[in-house]
Amino acid sequence: MKKTPNIDSNKTNKNSINLLLLGLASVTLYFNTKANDPFNTHKLIIILVLSGWFFGYVVTHYKNTRVAKNSTNFYLFVLILIFLSAQVISLFMSDAFIVGFIGETQRKNGLLTYFALSVILLYTSIRFSFKDSTQFLKGTILIGLILATYGTIQILGKDFVKWNNPHNSMLGTLGNPNFASALLAIVVLLSIFSLIHKPLSVGYKVIAIVVVVLALLSIWESNSRQGLLVTGIGLLIYFSLNSYFNGNRYKYFIPLVSLGIITIATLGMLQKGPAAYYLYKESVSVRGFYWKAAIQMFESSPLFGIGLDRYGSYFKEFRDPDYPLRFGYEISSTNAHNTFLQFFSTGGILVGTSYLLLMTLIFFTGLRNVRHTRNEERKISLALLAVWVAFQSQSLISIDNIGISIWGWILGGAIIGLHNNRLNDSQHNKVASKRESIDLFQVGIAASVLTPIIFISILLHRQEADLYVAKSAVMQKTVNQQLALINSQKVLDNKLADPYYKYEASIVLAELGKVEVSNIQIKALSKADPRNLYFLDWLLSNELRKANYQSALRIALQMEEYDPWNVKNIFLIGELYKQLGELNKMEEVRLKVNKIAPNSEIAIQANQILV
Repeated sequence: MKKTPNIDSNKTNKNSINLLLLGLASVTLYFNTKANDPFNTHKLIIILVLSGWFFGYVVTHYKNTRVAKNSTNFYLFVLILIFLSAQVISLFMSDAFIVGFIGETQRKNGLLTYFALSVILLYTSIRFSFKDSTQFLKGTILIGLILATYGTIQILGKDFVKWNNPHNSMLGTLGNPNFASALLAIVVLLSIFSLIHKPLSVGYKVIAIVVVVLALLSIWESNSRQGLLVTGIGLLIYFSLNSYFNGNRYKYFIPLVSLGIITIATLGMLQKGPAAYYLYKESVSVRGFYWKAAIQMFESSPLFGIGLDRYGSYFKEFRDPDYPLRFGYEISSTNAHNTFLQFFSTGGILVGTSYLLLMTLIFFTGLRNVRHTRNEERKISLALLAVWVAFQSQSLISIDNIGISIWGWILGGAIIGLHNNRLNDSQHNKVASKRESIDLFQVGIAASVLTPIIFISILLHRQEADLYVAKSAVMQKTVNQQLALINSQKVLDNKLADPYYKYEASIVLAELGKVEVSNIQIKALSKADPRNLYFLDWLLSNELRKANYQSALRIALQMEEYDPWNVKNIFLIGELYKQLGELNKMEEVRLKVNKIAPNSEIAIQANQILV
């Protein structure tokens, strides 16, 4: 019997959503304990491969579909095109190409990441419809069950992985309690909202309840406020919008109460108001320093930013003078802890504005979905919008982590998809059956993108494995020198290796006695990235070891340019001036130390030694 277009289309779309869910699960859950960075690099590889395949479909769709110039689809495509194009321009204006392309160490928020996430959003916006909501909720509940179970195992001290972990034991699959709790909050919200989704079976609703209980327990034991914040905001947004759009007697009261609760909670996190005792954490207030530095970075380079994902290389130059006095001279940050400020500071006005407009488009599209739907469709529209807003709330105080970001971008695409596919079933199926089959053009486009992606992915994987082996060989009781040397050299020869990984490989060589070889390698790294303070600090220590005081002074002065409030380094400059007999400059340094850090221990030392 010949299949009807309707059945074929439903099967095709179900397979598409399943592939999307498989990708979401893989990015969320996968980690590699045999990698130098167990979490971020391989999550990047997964979204790259996923986006490479999706890219063929997205190009084919826009080639075969006429997009009206005043439609949401048109604005979405234009904003993403501007967002990515502006990042490319910023990348070529950056002072460290590899960092901008791949991303900062243990962050991986470079151009590749946002290309992949943008393609995934576009694909989701084309494929997702109300028919897919039940399948989507099923998938997210199952992902949530694995996450929540693993979180519970971790807080019970039964983790099967022995992490070298300076944080709370509840790391989830992201390597950080704050990230883990925020992600668990997203699955908590989706699980709660699935309970009122009628088409979902009783079995899945029982699993959803289990997910909520286990996930909330893990969030609480993580001691991370982020998870509670995300959960609370998601629920408040849902009930506020539900009250308002359903027009009940509390349509204004509930939103006003919710706004009041959010305001009190926000003030509490900032150590103000009645909730301060319960919600304030030092790690939240310190974000003010990060945000201020990001704003100053943007003001210094508003057109193209300081360079994609280069926040960490500029932070010490732009940080408030009070920051090192309160938190230490060595403490730094590699991210603005606010996704919007991160984009403005590192990518400039076009990157930041296009991202802001893209998020605005998704938000107002979500509101239109709620306004123009009824019954189950309204529930789904409300749920997706509430969870997406909750995701955005954590992005205002946190770092764009790939394992969480994938959820925000897919939810955003789903919101657009609900709007695009608000057609009656038969009309949608007829259109889908004509345009959604795989053809040679689609495969060809996907293959042309996947080929370089696979090449890049191999190099990214190799750097992780090679450095892991090299460092492990050195840390063994009996050092395997040959294994360490071979794998360190592999990292140094890797054209796409993270510069910091090459630095770590050079350190391994130094530990094996090849100090001069390391010196040559790190000098080359420093020449390519002059403001990297890790490279400069090692070179400085090496010159001091050899008593090359003039060379050491030159490096210390270079470090001062990029880290002007580091009083320890300034004090060292004074000591070097004294060693070289430049007593007038030594006295200037003594006065400078007393001005920056008056009455401090280091100021007392300066007054005793720099005389």
